[in-house]
Amino acid sequence: MVLSLKELELPPSNSTLVLREFSTSQGSIDIIMITENSDILLIETKLFRNSESHRTVVAQAIDYVKSFSETDIEILKSKILQSTYSDNQLTENLFSKEGFYFALKKNMKKGYFKVLIIGDKIHSNLLGMVESIHSAPHLAFTIYLVELSPIRDDENNILLEPRIIENTIEVERSVIRLEVDLKKESYTIESSTPLKDSKGSRR
Repeated sequence: MVLSLKELELPPSNSTLVLREFSTSQGSIDIIMITENSDILLIETKLFRNSESHRTVVAQAIDYVKSFSETDIEILKSKILQSTYSDNQLTENLFSKEGFYFALKKNMKKGYFKVLIIGDKIHSNLLGMVESIHSAPHLAFTIYLVELSPIRDDENNILLEPRIIENTIEVERSVIRLEVDLKKESYTIESSTPLKDSKGSRR
């Protein structure tokens, strides 16, 4: 259901590994999903009745992102194999593929994550409440606020439909180089952006 959200821009995947309550140094991530394309989704679920959660959930998610990026891939594999939500044979098959393994390892290290905060009621200004949204500039994660809206079908069943309310966008990523010559009392400033086709290059 979540993987099909078009705003996530995920390539089609027939297989997904699922892990719940993954422990990190900053606490437990509610749900981790890894597609066969090595795309990583970190999901934090919240009931938004508690006003305190409005102010802390984004900061908490960013702490999880930073901690998860430091996780050893073999430890992650071991945890997935212990999970009752993923098929062990599928896990072994995917991790045995060199392309999957190294792409996943790179995504973990660089922070190429889709971070979903899912709740029954989401306020679009939630992202603006937390100054720490830029506290991990070396990681290229994107945060999505997802609201679950209940709807009834023709048979009077209640279905939960996910909707993305808001997400972070990258304005520009660049490297600033400052050189100061104390003897000549002069300085130079250079700015460079990543290559056009590289991750994080979108202006």
